[in-house]
Amino acid sequence: MVGGLANRLLSASTEGPGRVTSLARSGGAGRLARSHPVHRAGSGTRGGFAVFPGCVARIGPETSRSGAGLAADGVVADPDLVADSLRETVAALKHDLGKYVAWRSTNLEPSAWDGPLRQECVDALTRDVLATRTRSGTDEPAWDVWARLTSPLRRPFEHEELQRVAQAVARLRDFEAALRTADRQRLAAARVEIRDAQHTIRRELAALARRLARASE
Repeated sequence: MVGGLANRLLSASTEGPGRVTSLARSGGAGRLARSHPVHRAGSGTRGGFAVFPGCVARIGPETSRSGAGLAADGVVADPDLVADSLRETVAALKHDLGKYVAWRSTNLEPSAWDGPLRQECVDALTRDVLATRTRSGTDEPAWDVWARLTSPLRRPFEHEELQRVAQAVARLRDFEAALRTADRQRLAAARVEIRDAQHTIRRELAALARRLARASE
């Protein structure tokens, strides 16, 4: 996906106003999917640069001063690139957050969600929510995964699915202290709410990924 989007940026070099005129690698293994596909022209200059993780795209001089191809805020957005990047961002969210936020707890027996709180339930919820992903040896909680992957997206979120995921992630964060301290009394009372938030994240991201895929066909 990333290579395909890079190729589309490169192929846009000779197209109309507001198109990318060059693309240069800037090092690193960043994903284009982590960047919002808008290209900002330098204020008051002839042309400018759009910086994506792992690459730099130059905006042609036809985008400056005359305003051709520019939105009111100086942003040039190619709808196809916007759609591609959104699909890739949602795919990353579906995998890194939707899949792993309930990786262990989804396999618990139904009886783990009522009656006396079992240690296996505490352990599963703690790992799923506080160590959803691990980056460079550091555990990344669900809200940090969400913040990292959605950082390129404009607020408020355009899609209702993302709004519902944001609310579910916020609910999980409400229980951060209880999870970090293994507060069994609070976790016993909150475990079903935590599970529901996990399931909401999975369901909404999967639904949005399917909807975006159908729209691209």
